[in-house]
Amino acid sequence: MDGSTRDFVDYDANLIAVAHGVADVNRSHLILSRVDRGRCSTAQGGGPQFVSEVWYGPTDTTDGNVGDSWCSMARIALFDARARKRLGGAQAVAAVDATLTKLENELLRGKEAPWMHERFGCDGEQQTNRTFAYFEYPSLVVMLLREVRYGIRLGFNEVSVVPLGASTFSYAVGNVRVRYSRAAITVSIPGSGARTFVIGALSPGAKYLVKRCDAASSNATVNDEGMLQFDATIDNGCTNVVSLQHALQAKARSYGPGDK
Repeated sequence: MDGSTRDFVDYDANLIAVAHGVADVNRSHLILSRVDRGRCSTAQGGGPQFVSEVWYGPTDTTDGNVGDSWCSMARIALFDARARKRLGGAQAVAAVDATLTKLENELLRGKEAPWMHERFGCDGEQQTNRTFAYFEYPSLVVMLLREVRYGIRLGFNEVSVVPLGASTFSYAVGNVRVRYSRAAITVSIPGSGARTFVIGALSPGAKYLVKRCDAASSNATVNDEGMLQFDATIDNGCTNVVSLQHALQAKARSYGPGDK
């Protein structure tokens, strides 16, 4: 912070920088490593995820207002998860799963379930002197599942399904329906018009058959980063289907003459 002589890491700003690629990969790893060493970080048993490495003093804030400086905030946990997903790997999967497991347990089986308080403390427990029956952490569970674990992102021009640590899943909430496996992916979303689809976490070099909403079909190959990309038009919930060609060929070979 400007004007401060204290050496500490503000988790919020640094995790946003990692999540959005402001910090390069090497620097991102260093940032996450330092966050994880903090005594109140999620990795050390604190709530998901703490505000800062050190409590904000009056000289570090506007008009001496220390505010929410010694607690966890859901938005920071969201950027923490996005940051780890950007770097990927087993550690990212473990970190996101740990946060989800904790929050799901508090939401479904905690002392005050299904209600939750607004903030968590350094001890990893809900702060009972904070707003009760608050939306923040239940909303975070929904966002972590959709955006991070299942990797479903709907943009104006691009639709992406890039899961983290989920090899198969079925997601149907409202008018967004996605089924995902390495053998087949189906996507049905609201809206209309042209979209670029990006499907991730697939095997590099694998070949898929894409059947679009308009009945057109084409072949597509997964790139070296495990991403499959194709353009398609959506129309108010119609379904685009992506099928692994090897699986289709194996199914075709399993039928003999006269089989139905």
